[in-house]
Amino acid sequence: MKKIALTTLAVLTLSQAQVSKINAVVLTSPIIGLIDGKSYAIDGEVFGLILQVRQELRKILFGVKAENGQFVGTYELEEELYSVSELSILETQLKTDYEIKMEELNQTENPDTETEYLIKKTQNEYEERIHELKNVLNQAKEDFLEKTSSYIESIRGFKKQILMLIDESCEKRDKKDCFLRKWGEETEGNEGHFLRQEIKTFKSFETFCTDLTNFLEDMARSCPRGKELFIELMRKSKNS
Repeated sequence: MKKIALTTLAVLTLSQAQVSKINAVVLTSPIIGLIDGKSYAIDGEVFGLILQVRQELRKILFGVKAENGQFVGTYELEEELYSVSELSILETQLKTDYEIKMEELNQTENPDTETEYLIKKTQNEYEERIHELKNVLNQAKEDFLEKTSSYIESIRGFKKQILMLIDESCEKRDKKDCFLRKWGEETEGNEGHFLRQEIKTFKSFETFCTDLTNFLEDMARSCPRGKELFIELMRKSKNS
């Protein structure tokens, strides 16, 4: 698949994500009243972190907007730059092409030495490409962990409440099998284990980042007091 086609699909995905804002989710759990605007929970600084992490996640998913308006990924594969959404598409395309080619080769009547060679060659080439993708995936996961570390640190004191809000967000977005729940259940000080061990494809990583982006959007929309405190912080920062 050509890079330009991947870029087009990624931009389409971004447009679809923007359209989804029409169905805005507001969290209504009583927990919101216990954490919104509170100094030990969602104060102005933490609200700012929510916005910052969500922005960084969108860069991971779709890339950075260039001067020409196109989104450019930040992960390099074979001297080309890709976003996670693009790599997810590429990963799926590689698997589909491989399965089709292997099926054709295995259906060959009376396979000869050349056919056996082509089967082995196809397997080796596919495994090599998947290995390259996994190396980039590991890089993307470490990038994620670095960019979300400040947010993880900020919610440690009220993690149980966050888990309950994750449940509400996933339920309202009809995400029954949501990676966020498992990620949120990690023990303190062991953050990153789930991502490193359980997320094994770009497709699952893309889904995880999208779910977290949506949850952070839901949180920001549902914490008006935290938003007010954040605006106050920005105002004081400009005037100082």
